[in-house]
Formats: sequence, C-alpha cells, structure tokens
Amino acid sequence: MAETTVVNIRTHEYDVYVGREGHGHDGYWGNPYSVTRDGGRERAIALYREYFLKRLRVDQEFAARVEELRGKRLGCFCKPKACHGDVIVEYLEKPMKVLVCGGRDWSNGQAIFKRLFDLPSDSIIIEGGCKGADLIARETALDLGLEVVEFPAAWRKYGKSAGIRRNIKMLDTKPHLLIAFHDDLSQSKGTKHIVGEARKRGIEVEVIGHST
Repeated sequence: MAETTVVNIRTHEYDVYVGREGHGHDGYWGNPYSVTRDGGRERAIALYREYFLKRLRVDQEFAARVEELRGKRLGCFCKPKACHGDVIVEYLEKPMKVLVCGGRDWSNGQAIFKRLFDLPSDSIIIEGGCKGADLIARETALDLGLEVVEFPAAWRKYGKSAGIRRNIKMLDTKPHLLIAFHDDLSQSKGTKHIVGEARKRGIEVEVIGHST
C-alpha cells in the first residue's frame, strides 16, 4: 500500500482535503485549533494531537474514516510547514507509543488488560519497571504480543531524584498517549509528576482508577 502523506494543495495533487471548511470543502478533517489563537503552530498541533487521539477512542465513525485515509495524499495549505495532518500520518504510518504508569500498590490487572487490549496491535508500551501498575502492564502487554520498552530508575546513581529523571526520559520518547492507573493523584508523587509533565507537553493523558 502507498504511504500516507501530506501535501500542499497549491503545488501537488491530493486525494483528501484535510484543511478547514471552505474552498468547496466541509472541513471535516480541519484542525479546530488555531495557530494565531492558541499559542502558535507547535501548540495548535499538540492540541490537535490530544483531540485526535481522544476522538479516535470515543467516536467509532471517526476512527473508521481515519482508516480510510491510509495510503492517501492529504491536502492542506500548510506544507512544507508542520501541519495537523502530520498527526494523522503519524498515527497511520507509525506504531502508537503508549506510556503506562501508576501506583505501586495497583492490583487491578483486569482494568489494565481491558485498556491495553483496545490499543492498536502494533503499539509500543513504555513503562518504568516498578512493581504494581508498571509490572502488571508489562506482563499484560507481552501476553498480548505488544512490544515493551522498560525504563528502570537508576536509584544507586541518582538517589531520590532517580524517579523524576526516569519520568523525563520516558516522556522524551514522545509517547502519543499516557495511561495512568491510580485512584488518587493527590496522594502520589511519581505518577502525579509524570501526568503533570505529560500535560505540559500536550500529550493526551488518561487516568484510570479502580472504580473507573
């Protein structure tokens, strides 16, 4: 199958228009966030990524229509500048990287299985090597045939700061999604930290509790 790409409609032929409404198009694929209103191009794309991944999860029709874009030339006015269309291409052409974290006392393996089971079959799971949610996620992901990348903290080398350093290293892999299994982030240090840092970076975050 052909590679999914984004092209400028002024200079290239295209299959599907992904810009805003206008020019005879309904704007279904347009970015609801604005470069001028929402803090610049990078921020608008980050907001779109969060919106896109969340909508994929809750809107089955949208998810099906995204799959129809696979192998198509997506047309917009942005290229060669960065574009929200790049988010669509990234999703269709690259494995989804999912950072999984949570409480060390987390014991609900069924909740972790249920969420990881719904991920694309080529997803890559990133976890921190701790007991509890991390370990259960690792074992579950391997059972599901998913690739797992572990980032253990270097406690002997960095002491108390090792956990924070490990969190930053995991976020630097630029995951598409962070899933935190925790009942009360206000009672957490490590999970609360990584969730906060992920949100600052525009990474979509899901927090799942035992009662969720």
